[in-house]
Amino acid sequence: MHRTSFRSFAATLVMAAALPAAAATSGYSETWDNAGDLAGWFPNTVDSIVTNPGAGGNPGGFLETLRSGPFPIGAATDLADATGSFAGMVWTANVDLIGLGGTSSDVWLRFRFQDAAHNGWRYRLTGALTDSWETFSVTFDTSWSDVDATANGWETDLPGGFGSVSWAETMGDVFTTEIRIDGNRSLAAGIDNFSLAAVPEPSTYALMGLGLGAIGWFARRRRD
Repeated sequence: MHRTSFRSFAATLVMAAALPAAAATSGYSETWDNAGDLAGWFPNTVDSIVTNPGAGGNPGGFLETLRSGPFPIGAATDLADATGSFAGMVWTANVDLIGLGGTSSDVWLRFRFQDAAHNGWRYRLTGALTDSWETFSVTFDTSWSDVDATANGWETDLPGGFGSVSWAETMGDVFTTEIRIDGNRSLAAGIDNFSLAAVPEPSTYALMGLGLGAIGWFARRRRD
């Protein structure tokens, strides 16, 4: 193999290792720093009022959600970068949350399957929010079985999974990504700095190491 061809091959190994292999999305983040701009997010229920006051976030703007009726509050998005297929990757989700009024009892990260007619899977981030910004994080593997997902704190929207699709099906076709907050009638909360990031598998690190090692070997050969 010619030296130039080998260098090109090694660089290709590194670039390929750095990119998600199967997922439709490569990651997503939002800070809501433009006042009034919901940045593709919307109220998750008919009783959730969502605004962006442009200040008071962590820092800058944020999503403020208020309760106007009996249903939970929060915000959801169907943006392409935060939905679709997450399959074939391990992911970490992060979000900053604050309690602004009332008392929350359950705060969930929720993924709905395929369309508005389906339910999904959710992970309980916390119970009662505090009056200071806190960061919540969860890492999940889309290759889990339903048993694995449940063992790692995830659950279906419906008790016992009745009427819900599998974890793998949901992760392969996410319709909406949502922060869902329940509590008393005067509930209000803030959402900021949401992100979804793919976590490279150990095999990916090994492939990157191979590519970097090949480039190093080439560089040494050129010096000899």
